[in-house]
Amino acid sequence: MKNRFKAYYPLSEDKKKEIFNDSNTYFVFDTNALLDIYRLGKTVSSKVIKLFKKYEGRIVIPYHVAEEYHDHLFDIMIEGESLYNNLSEKVTEDYIMRLIEQDNKVQFNYGHLSKMLKKHIKDAIAVFKKKILNEKKFISEQLSSWTLPNELAEFLGDKILDKFSDEDIAKIEEEGKGRFEAKLPPGHEDKDKTKNKYGDLIIWKELLKFAGEHPDNSIVFVSRDIEKGDWQWIQHGRKCGLHPYLLNEFYNVSNAHILMYPLQDFINYANETGKVFNKTEIGQIQEIKLPDISSSNATWERQFSREFARPIGQEFSAEGESKQSNEKDKELSIEDVSGDSTIFDQSNLEIDLGL
Repeated sequence: MKNRFKAYYPLSEDKKKEIFNDSNTYFVFDTNALLDIYRLGKTVSSKVIKLFKKYEGRIVIPYHVAEEYHDHLFDIMIEGESLYNNLSEKVTEDYIMRLIEQDNKVQFNYGHLSKMLKKHIKDAIAVFKKKILNEKKFISEQLSSWTLPNELAEFLGDKILDKFSDEDIAKIEEEGKGRFEAKLPPGHEDKDKTKNKYGDLIIWKELLKFAGEHPDNSIVFVSRDIEKGDWQWIQHGRKCGLHPYLLNEFYNVSNAHILMYPLQDFINYANETGKVFNKTEIGQIQEIKLPDISSSNATWERQFSREFARPIGQEFSAEGESKQSNEKDKELSIEDVSGDSTIFDQSNLEIDLGL
């Protein structure tokens, strides 16, 4: 029975690892995975391309992905530059104090404690703004020199699949109408879009065509759309992996398997053999909350509160009593925000590009 209904039986973690590390496995990248590289910052983005190169000959880019990527590339860089400017202007001592009070229900009425905390916040803000300035400089350099886009273009140039004919696209869009009506994956959550409504379906059809041409090769599809309800199978609120409808379509053309991971997981698993990133960097990458389809520019305030203000406030409120009575002159450490770690993830600050 399992062989006839294998779309409903999840693969073991050992099997997934075996597929990922198989030298015959292909890696297909979605638009959001390529654009997310620019959101990872200067150091990480350059190393991601280095990691890509270890899979030379096995990376595949659907044509529609390449189209979407170029349509939104400039937007992503302008977005990053603008949001870094907004962050630098918005983050002040008073603003962070308010965030800490809101998150921890702390009222700073202890004179010397409030003064001490403000001093450490001021120091942390200086570190934070220096990091913001460096990342803004990186984005600005891309807008003028296009170093990263050119490097990616050179590497991915011969890895793009052939474009579907206009007739093929028309057939896919017509099929998409019925699938959307029946809420069949992928992409039916995009039904209200006025542009590129059937983009996910076109990319999926390209992937299936490639899989049919390489029926004995497994595929790892790198995309954060696995978090969307029109790709993932969700039962009683539980995430169960790629939707069985999609798995069945894949198994109809392939003898192998398909896995779907967001970019961070691809980096993590690929790095186990590639060894491009150290453990600290991998931990930081895994913590990054890349934007989902409903994110907006306003989310950065909640993100900053969670990643920066809350930890400071929690340490302060938990130890405030003892600090007041016994450790009046002891300073609150800002080690967590002054080193190489990411104290704020700008990747949640985006215009909704619908990818």
